[in-house]
Amino acid sequence: MNTLVSIAYSPWSQRAKTALRACKVPFRMRAFIPAVSEPRLRLELRDPFGKLTVPVLLRRGAPPLRDSFDIARFAAEQGDPAFLSDENVEETRRITALAERVLSEGRLRTTRSVIADDEALRESLPGAIRLLGPVGVRTGRKLAGKILEKYPSDHDGRDGAREAMREALKELSDARASGTVFGDRLTYADVVIAYGLEFVKPRERCPIGPASREHWTDPVLAEEFSELLTWRDETLATLRSS
Repeated sequence: MNTLVSIAYSPWSQRAKTALRACKVPFRMRAFIPAVSEPRLRLELRDPFGKLTVPVLLRRGAPPLRDSFDIARFAAEQGDPAFLSDENVEETRRITALAERVLSEGRLRTTRSVIADDEALRESLPGAIRLLGPVGVRTGRKLAGKILEKYPSDHDGRDGAREAMREALKELSDARASGTVFGDRLTYADVVIAYGLEFVKPRERCPIGPASREHWTDPVLAEEFSELLTWRDETLATLRSS
């Protein structure tokens, strides 16, 4: 059985999970808790010092997959080649790169904002650490600081990040146009765009608390790209019902 190591609220993890489910590839979920889960995963990956990110798909008798795109390609090969076909792969990579710009800037903007809000920090902590009270909040702030160190930004301040997100969002909106990216069926490109909007306005089912949701949302971009957000919600509802 394949094991997807992931963070429930992470859009990168959600892309991988959705791809596996859309292509009906059997897998089990395993939650990853930053810092706490790292030693076990490094042992499984035989990677004691390299940069560690999730999702990771652990496969019996085959090398692990350490990127959402690679997991989606594997899912398509196993269950539904049209979900990420060879003829669409380059355009899907371009769309993924655009979504990465939105997500990366959004993650940093959100992290900077959450650091200053004890309640939002508390909501984002795993249960055991949350029970530590003020000590847990300090631990969360330290972990959030490591995220800022791990993923530096090319833009200073909220306005610079917003403009970088806006430019990429315009291209994503153009790629989607008035329907799905590649004709009349949903593909991985649509999944990438849908989850690329989490730091514009998180979807209702995103497992974060109310204090965190405020920091994840950019009201200016949410209003500007409201049509894209409506499409996102409809698209994810279709995927859940299929």
